[in-house]
Amino acid sequence: MDRNNPRNIILNMLTETLDKGRLSHIVLREVFEKEQPDARDRSFINRTFSGTLETLVRLDYEIGAFSSVPMKKMKPVIRNILRMSLYQMRFMDSVPSYSCINEAVKLAKKRGFGNLSGFVNGLLRTLDSKADSLVLPDHVRCCAPEWIYRLIEDQYGKERTVRFFEKVKEEKDGVYVRLNCTRYSADEIIHTLEKDGCNVQRIPQAEQCFMVSGFDSLTSLDAFQKGMIIMQDPSSVMALEDALRFLNGPSFVIDVCAAPGGKSMFFAEHFPDALVSARDLSEEKVSLIRQNISRTGLSNINPAAHDALVSDETVIKKADLVIADLPCSGLGVIGKKPDILYRLKPKDPEELAKLQRSILTVVQEYVKPEGILLYSTCTVTEKENKENADWFRSNFEFEQLQEKQFFPGEDPYDGFYYSVFRKGKA
Repeated sequence: MDRNNPRNIILNMLTETLDKGRLSHIVLREVFEKEQPDARDRSFINRTFSGTLETLVRLDYEIGAFSSVPMKKMKPVIRNILRMSLYQMRFMDSVPSYSCINEAVKLAKKRGFGNLSGFVNGLLRTLDSKADSLVLPDHVRCCAPEWIYRLIEDQYGKERTVRFFEKVKEEKDGVYVRLNCTRYSADEIIHTLEKDGCNVQRIPQAEQCFMVSGFDSLTSLDAFQKGMIIMQDPSSVMALEDALRFLNGPSFVIDVCAAPGGKSMFFAEHFPDALVSARDLSEEKVSLIRQNISRTGLSNINPAAHDALVSDETVIKKADLVIADLPCSGLGVIGKKPDILYRLKPKDPEELAKLQRSILTVVQEYVKPEGILLYSTCTVTEKENKENADWFRSNFEFEQLQEKQFFPGEDPYDGFYYSVFRKGKA
């Protein structure tokens, strides 16, 4: 077995993510760029790696129920071999159980744990034979930590919560993109995508938003490299379109937590004569904005590193629009970033809600009289969205014009909340 064996690659990726704390989407992107697997291996790697992370709570529960060795005492390599193998056995019908078990044993030996290959073999065979013998608690069936499951259930009820987790676990057919029509027509962009073999499906609820599928690597597409498309979920695009309805030729827009820049680019495209100040906390994040500016060719965006908690006296009451897409628990996007489920701590939603209030207190001063503030989050907890919107309206001279919560299981898109506010007259 060489290092390019797909299962070996997946094991390395799980080690990077689960044991070294690296973000899964970054690990996945780096591996595909470095290894350049063919389409078949690419699909297998993506499905097994992402699926193992998405179902980790259930996998660990089942392994723990039948293992003579507690999960925490297992060698990390053995633990991850068991996880990825059980995922294939439970959720990938195209991979026979005996093949998963044999490959797991080979992988354990290859990694220098031949003395534990019998343990791996025996435990996986037990799990295979007793697949239906366990009664799984609700949160385990939903593949979520119990505290996260209860957090959502307490707010939305059991039926809606189950639908939520079923939706975010669905295998994705493609990615949502927004068309950048500043240099190309929509027809030209769609033709370019189709020429590369992509399937392109219009999303009627969001203007210039499409589902694109049938490609191996989005970044290798001609349309991506030419800046014709920008990755953006329809829920986010609909929030921007709602804010757009209340704007009349703005000249100055501030996006206070902008990376990677999708919202800034939306308004830069719609208002080419306006200056868009795209800010974020670190130079690393700002570099992501610069990369997208370079790719799309938009010249009216000014990227800069600035802490949203620190007031910028030079822009007080000068912005026609402030975009405040604020730090949150991210529970609305766990379908794309499953490691959120085990990185998040019970205290985080409360602390993030407080952080949002601190940022809103600072950045609301940037809005000129009768200007617009767009507040948004990619989560579904009221503490981090609706409650903060109510708090904002009660404490500052703003009128709430629009409010929406997108909820997976009821809406086909990411979990996303937004509220549009207009500042009072001077």
